[in-house]
Amino acid sequence: MTDHVLTILEIVFIQRQFSVLFDLSTLREKAFLRFWLANGAAMSAAMPPELIPLLSTLRGTVLDIGPGSGEQLHRYTSSSVSAIYGAEPAIKLHPKLQMKAMDAGLGDKYHILGCGAEPRSLIPALAGVGLIGEGNTSEGIFDDIVSIRVLCGVPDLKETVEGLYELLKPGGRFIAYEHVVSPWKTEKGSTVARVLQWMYMWIGGWRFWMAGCNLDRDIGMVLREAGKSEDGPGWSRVEMKTLNAWSTILHIVGYLVKN
Repeated sequence: MTDHVLTILEIVFIQRQFSVLFDLSTLREKAFLRFWLANGAAMSAAMPPELIPLLSTLRGTVLDIGPGSGEQLHRYTSSSVSAIYGAEPAIKLHPKLQMKAMDAGLGDKYHILGCGAEPRSLIPALAGVGLIGEGNTSEGIFDDIVSIRVLCGVPDLKETVEGLYELLKPGGRFIAYEHVVSPWKTEKGSTVARVLQWMYMWIGGWRFWMAGCNLDRDIGMVLREAGKSEDGPGWSRVEMKTLNAWSTILHIVGYLVKN
């Protein structure tokens, strides 16, 4: 009887080991968390000079999507901020994120939400903290939305950007620093960089090991098109700049102001 019980326990143990081994999403998440905790601070140390003044002038109620372990929070220095909501789906990063918020002097102003930036995840989380009613996006919640190297990895880029647009107040800013697809051989891109992006995506397994990151998304175009209707563009002002056009991982940085 004892031998029989031990055999069953052994089988259960083996099944669990195989389930972890072949649970690719769990494997990818663990690999990226390990990578980010080891390298996130170094990767976040140098930010473009165009971004830093924007982060230092945040005001009112702010949505910070994908803050990770909070490596940028020391740049959120504005006294005009009343509350910041950090939407971070990686729960294991929350303790470090909370510590970084405290170190930055944000104290009780910074509220961590265990959700992503996409509407089906973000809206229930916002409802859960009383910012909006159930099933209602309640347009006009945030004065500023910050997105730093996040939109490359959301499941549905257009849906996510449109949802974030709706959550901005009129006159609110969408502040972005994102890496984007390289246009083919223009002053804002490079044919070599575009080919390398394709190689990273389809040969090198970039998307898998970098938590769903896509190098070949035209994030700038999707941002500019957000809120556009027959009545006109969704933004009253667009200030976006392309950085390092020659690079495989080129970026856009700047802000858009909602009509």
